[in-house]
Amino acid sequence: MDIEAKKLHKSNMLDICGTKMRTIPTYNLYGEKTGDSPGFWLHCETIPSCSSLHHWEISLHRHEQFFQILYIAAGSGDAVFGDAVQAIVVPAVITVPPLSRHGFRFSKDIDGYVFTVLVSHLKTMPADHSRFGTWLSLPRLTALLPDHADSRYIADTLNRLAAEAAARRTGPADLCEAYLTSALRLTARLSAEGQGDEEGG
Repeated sequence: MDIEAKKLHKSNMLDICGTKMRTIPTYNLYGEKTGDSPGFWLHCETIPSCSSLHHWEISLHRHEQFFQILYIAAGSGDAVFGDAVQAIVVPAVITVPPLSRHGFRFSKDIDGYVFTVLVSHLKTMPADHSRFGTWLSLPRLTALLPDHADSRYIADTLNRLAAEAAARRTGPADLCEAYLTSALRLTARLSAEGQGDEEGG
């Protein structure tokens, strides 16, 4: 499995009315502009390693082909989804679908990981005709509840995914795909429980 970071270009996109989106850049990885790496489907980095380069603030931007998952283990901050701002209370998982405007303001003691996944590699596509697809289609901040079995499992699974990605093993990506799917499915279930709903297929 090749999990080498994919360097990406910035471009101006059009909204559904055909007018230019105001100054919202589109990246693959935040701030990176250079060419593609054909074997890439998953990139993982620590949140401090990325955000510290930008003074702990990630301006509004979008990703054209990528789904992102942030696991926030420590620290605090704000998640900005378009015009909406949500306070980050740790631990938490943030999910961001392609073309969703998003940004972050982090405290200097922030800790955790950001996973960038080629959207075509997801088992369920955002906005497909299922509850899970609908859940994936919107940016979300999901709190991981203390003493909740699924919350502990999600955190452990994302830590394992980060370790597996860091190992840069070659060969089938089955284990990383299983970690990714499990973490997303359980996060969707936890999110739905908080809204009095039940995550479906």
